[in-house]
Amino acid sequence: VAFLPLAPARHFLNACKRLLGLSYQSRQGGLMGVEYKGRTVMVVMSHVGIEPLVLDDALGGDEFQRATEELQKKFQNKKVICGLDVLQRLSGVTLKLMAFEKLLEESPIYRDQVVLVQWCLRPGSRLKDEERSSNEAKAVVERIQQKFGPNQVVYEELTNKNAPLHQRLALWTTAQVFVTSAVRDGLNLWPLEYIYAKRGREPGVVLASEFSACGCLLNGALRINPFDVASVAATMDQALSMAELERTGRMSRDLPYICSRNAALWTRQVLADMWTLAGTNAKDLQAEAELSPDAAKQRKKRLSQVTALEESSMNKTFGGHEMTMVGFEKLSNALVKAAYQQTQRRVFLFDYGGTLVETEGLGKYVKRQASVLLQDDPQVALAKGQKRRKPIIDLVKQLASDPNNTVFVISAVQRERLAKVFRSCPEVGLAASNGMTYTWPGDSPESASGEQQTLRSSMVEGGGESTQIAEGRVWTKFDYGIDWDEVKDVALPILNRITAHTNGSVVQLQEAGGISWSHFNADPEWGQIMAKQLLGELEEALQPLDVSAQRMGSSVEIMPRRLHKGVVVRRILSDQLQYRGGGGMPDFVLCIGDDASDEFMYTSVNAFLADHALPHGEEEESAVKFAFTCAVGLKPSHANMYVDSVDDVESLVRDLVAISNSA
Repeated sequence: VAFLPLAPARHFLNACKRLLGLSYQSRQGGLMGVEYKGRTVMVVMSHVGIEPLVLDDALGGDEFQRATEELQKKFQNKKVICGLDVLQRLSGVTLKLMAFEKLLEESPIYRDQVVLVQWCLRPGSRLKDEERSSNEAKAVVERIQQKFGPNQVVYEELTNKNAPLHQRLALWTTAQVFVTSAVRDGLNLWPLEYIYAKRGREPGVVLASEFSACGCLLNGALRINPFDVASVAATMDQALSMAELERTGRMSRDLPYICSRNAALWTRQVLADMWTLAGTNAKDLQAEAELSPDAAKQRKKRLSQVTALEESSMNKTFGGHEMTMVGFEKLSNALVKAAYQQTQRRVFLFDYGGTLVETEGLGKYVKRQASVLLQDDPQVALAKGQKRRKPIIDLVKQLASDPNNTVFVISAVQRERLAKVFRSCPEVGLAASNGMTYTWPGDSPESASGEQQTLRSSMVEGGGESTQIAEGRVWTKFDYGIDWDEVKDVALPILNRITAHTNGSVVQLQEAGGISWSHFNADPEWGQIMAKQLLGELEEALQPLDVSAQRMGSSVEIMPRRLHKGVVVRRILSDQLQYRGGGGMPDFVLCIGDDASDEFMYTSVNAFLADHALPHGEEEESAVKFAFTCAVGLKPSHANMYVDSVDDVESLVRDLVAISNSA
């Protein structure tokens, strides 16, 4: 039983449980199974895609070119809002027309600048419904034309099940806004066609009903409630006045998924799931036949218990050590500033997402909240949903410009993406992919000294290092002798199955060698469920290899077992002074992070301080005088202090920069 979004699948599973008394459980590969009369009925949540190759052929055809030229000539110097719907009451055509009427009433500026092109299909399957819907729509169209002129709305009814492909594509490429206002909708591929057709052309915006399947799928769409006519009109205004940067960014959220998940792939995946489940059912029946009644009963009980990682236990313990809030106090800016003024050899270690920049909340309406407008480069859509804030980036750059400061940003973001964000900040050291690869401040190929080259070739925690020049920097990579081709052979089939059943998820192959799976753009609830399922499958499959799967916010990362952010922190603290040509220990360390992966940074700082504690009688100048480990948010942590939000981090950095500038 296949569903497009999660919501109807959830209702189906609840109905099976409440009305029929049937139990369901997760199955290998991201499937849900309902136990019914001794067999398992598969329940799948996966949206059908379009066929890019078919659209490419049509977009290069003569019919498309002629139709496009005709529409562009007809609507010259006007912005076009388009819509294509089946003429039924559930399609919400009348509500869409009423919203456009409201827009023209409240925004007179659009009366001579905007036209609504609405095509309606009359397949003849629901004659009474189609006739009633047609009468209602024509009445609103006539009212709009009487108020604002005959050219404000182009309304056309087509007695077909679908509009010709070349005509649809011509309309998509001409229109600046696509609106679907369905009250209840199933499969609708036209919004996906619209986004694909606009690729490489003037970017457009999709307004998708929150009751439609595509509204749950598309991350860059503006969501509307068709019944709230005033709100829909305001959203139309927002789309028409939207900057090109934001329109491009919104399209970039959905294009990778649309281009990679075609209809043929969806069909093959469904068939593969059926064969897999058929084999599983046969094995289950054979195994149960060989079991005693008591053993079979116990086996069913075990199968009904779905493996889950409890978030609460993850927060209470970490790395086998209990994290408490004893002695956990709020960071005092005055205390840090006083320590800053008394020291000369300072090290700053910052996480990126959730520390320097806000991370968009993984809430129920995460897609409504998502915004790419704050990205300087819309192509740099970070997997964790980070929102770029230029002021804090500039402040970090100024902080790193002080010759007494060594500043590092340590993130789970991939190397090329992190380098793009900090491309104007060569003074800032970077560590990407949770520290798998890092680069020192100002470490360009031209500036590398012989001593720095010696440091790069040293060994760390049983693993060697190798260097690579990329993004204008020299990057050092921890190498633990892992055969990543072997890891990919084992992990990618599992990741691809999970991705096929999680709309909006994506697999990312990192240049540094790691593999990640992100569900940030998926349904939040379903993404959490599938991430737990994926962790269980990967842990079992990757057991013979020297890698592990870890949960990192809205992603699952495959990385070397011995690698974490603490490894690169240890390297930075050990080598930063030799690298910068200084001597002695750093006398000031500030480490700030926000999530579970940053706990390794705190423990690494604490371990470094313990290893270099001041022996009795030794000069005080050779010891670390001030060390601050700080978590963003009040929660159990190995850090000794906390701040409330990213704004507090920015305020602290701003104060420290002011001290350096006044010196």
